[in-house]
Amino acid sequence: MGGTLSIRGQSFVPLTGKLVAIDIDSLQEDKTTVYQAHIGISIIDAQSLLHPSPDNLAAIESHHLVVGSPKFKRIKANRFLFGDWEHVPREDIKQHIDKILQGPETTLVFHEGGREISVLEKLGIQLSQYKVIDTTILVRSPASPRYTYSLEALLEELEIPFANLHSSGNDAHFILRALLMLAVRYAEGQQEANLPGWAQTAREISQAPRPLTKAENGETTEAKRKPRKKTNKKTKRGGVPAAVTEEARGEKPGANPP
Repeated sequence: MGGTLSIRGQSFVPLTGKLVAIDIDSLQEDKTTVYQAHIGISIIDAQSLLHPSPDNLAAIESHHLVVGSPKFKRIKANRFLFGDWEHVPREDIKQHIDKILQGPETTLVFHEGGREISVLEKLGIQLSQYKVIDTTILVRSPASPRYTYSLEALLEELEIPFANLHSSGNDAHFILRALLMLAVRYAEGQQEANLPGWAQTAREISQAPRPLTKAENGETTEAKRKPRKKTNKKTKRGGVPAAVTEEARGEKPGANPP
């Protein structure tokens, strides 16, 4: 166990109900609209921690959603380690996320979640009905109280195997693993013996071996198979690519007006 991590007990809430970690990157947005995004969502039912499973990797259900054009940063989506990424049209994303979050007791989990909260609110997701945990608030360094752990540094401190960070589906998965391991560390700090029954299962899920990356499997990446096409760098006000705003109006990107 690392010696530099301190858990803020007053910020820790019991892990109950459905825990849903969310990470968002590759954003194209303006003040009112999300045009493109990659949204990672990982889910675990806290009740499952009371029932050990031989397949710890399957305990967390993980998704990588590409919102908007399915071609948007596809190489980044292909770095997802936990299955195939999914394309969700912009007009369907609110209903899609609401369906994932629905339940009598859902807790949202973030790591430095300011951007995620802002985007979810812009998508019309009503966050006030959910409890929220941010892993950066749960931990601090006694030597540097103002230090904020990056996700990579936190995973290393918690001895959680990881790869392909900065791809939203992977980040959401590893954020959830980090939360489970922080709960174990907190329980260990509260009592030296007689840990709660869920603690060992949470540890095994958190520190389970990760899937191999495509490079580790000897697969050729899409970036190497195909030359990168030139992109239309023309932008409209707000920095949103012209093709994206044309698509948002229902036009075919690049089409000449009548």
